[in-house]
Amino acid sequence: MALPTQTAPRHYAVAIRDTELYLALRISRSASGVYVIFPRPQNPIGGTKRNPHASYHRDGRRHQKSWGMPWFKAQRQPLDNHFRGSETIVATVLQPSHPQDPHCDPKDFSAVLEIPLTDIRPNGSTSVSVDLAEPGVSPTSLLPGAVIVRQQAYADGWFPCLVVTIYDSPTSS
Repeated sequence: MALPTQTAPRHYAVAIRDTELYLALRISRSASGVYVIFPRPQNPIGGTKRNPHASYHRDGRRHQKSWGMPWFKAQRQPLDNHFRGSETIVATVLQPSHPQDPHCDPKDFSAVLEIPLTDIRPNGSTSVSVDLAEPGVSPTSLLPGAVIVRQQAYADGWFPCLVVTIYDSPTSS
């Protein structure tokens, strides 16, 4: 399969609809890779900003980073025409929006996956997973028994597709 020639960066949002629309995650895709940014106050320490994010680089390097320090480093499939199946960039619990969360303006993004606040369980069992997958392949990172609440695939000329899944995890009794 030939790689698409798409090079224009794309920006996506995962946002929670309360009385207003609040940004939960910002996802950027460019020729160098995919970046999932957690919008948090920066509060620099010693000149270093927090800037928490997860990255999946074109050569397959994946990590999370905060305060300039990478962690959860791994080598995965390169983002080329040999990519098969799916790879998770990051999965994290969704929390109800808070007044200090940034507002989400849909005009700032190529697309917004909007989640009603009522879809987020108060016990912390609602999560979001951001994955890369070849067309027609579902992400395999969900826990057994997880229930998909919403799922959106974004191709926009890129290979592999970006898949954002909101899901409820089974709770232990």
